[in-house]
Amino acid sequence: MPSPRPLLGLFLLLSGISSAQTGPATPAAVAGRAAFQPSFSAAVARVDNISRTSDVATRRDATTYEGVLAVVRSQQLNRAWSLTTGADVTTFLEPAFDRNEFTSVAGRLAVQRKAGLGPLAPVLRFETALLHHGARFRSHQGVGVETGAHLSKRLTSSVRVAASLQWRELFARTETFDTNQRDVAVEGTWDVAERWSLAGAVRYAEGRFLTHVSPTNWSRALAGTLGPDAARVYASIPREVTGLYGPNWLTYRPRAHVTTGSVSLLFALNDHASAELQGSTATLVDEADIRAPTKSLTLRLGYRF
Repeated sequence: MPSPRPLLGLFLLLSGISSAQTGPATPAAVAGRAAFQPSFSAAVARVDNISRTSDVATRRDATTYEGVLAVVRSQQLNRAWSLTTGADVTTFLEPAFDRNEFTSVAGRLAVQRKAGLGPLAPVLRFETALLHHGARFRSHQGVGVETGAHLSKRLTSSVRVAASLQWRELFARTETFDTNQRDVAVEGTWDVAERWSLAGAVRYAEGRFLTHVSPTNWSRALAGTLGPDAARVYASIPREVTGLYGPNWLTYRPRAHVTTGSVSLLFALNDHASAELQGSTATLVDEADIRAPTKSLTLRLGYRF
């Protein structure tokens, strides 16, 4: 099982860089005027094994669509600190399996500290959010909480690295959809040319995730075809018949860890608009040591007003 310790170590190393470059205290700058920044993004993705099913023959693939409308209000408190508040609305569509569609509304708060002057100074950001998850499938409706820390630093004028820690939890209507994850991630961005950027990221998450299985394969698993340990685990975890990916399909919530890698190519169309193409692969390994790999290719367009 991959260990998050190397990623956590890099996060702490970057934190040390941030502390080392802070320098002596300086008089606070005059607080800046708050500014509102609306933005919109739209994405289309093709996802292989979106159902997170371990059985190759019954995996479900789908094309998904997502739109996000956000407004943030940023205010410079002094030379080092800034405060950001905001709200966003996210709509997710999955036409082939439309009972998975949802709309969520979130309110966000972030505090950011820039440790030093100039574009190479490290930036540490703490953020939290509360959200309402309005899923089409009633059991998946609920209230969510997100919190985390993000540290970034430019190594040169064209290369930036970042590390983050994040915790998410959804308090849903039923136990099956009560999910939570803790994750650590590192990423790097290279500005290849004036308008082109290349980015890569690795993320490790653990917690309780949603997976799906056909009724036939679920019965086989309980009968021991995947081994006695798997049968014992699956007999005790929260699950319900949802039909989200086929007649009488089950949704269940195992403990698991997910390792994700992604590569992105971003093009700035102008000062306000951008286009991004991202490929990613992820592998979920549940508490019974059963694996469910997924792959996706996403095209995202963004616009800042």
